[in-house]
Amino acid sequence: MSDDQQLLTAGQIRELLGISQPTMWRRVKDGTIPDPVLIGGLKRWRRSDIKQLIEPAEPPAVRKRTRAA
Repeated sequence: MSDDQQLLTAGQIRELLGISQPTMWRRVKDGTIPDPVLIGGLKRWRRSDIKQLIEPAEPPAVRKRTRAA
């Protein structure tokens, strides 16, 4: 299984994002964190989905500062 296909637990998600359990579930509810995959009665998240939260797809554009004349 590749690293991106790995499934993470709620505890691993909280550790990666540095958030508390209530904050994690609040973010799942508001859609900031994707819904978990249900495997039997277990809730797991795809590492690739969480990785997208941490690492944006494109670096933000750098604005050049101009001096006023």
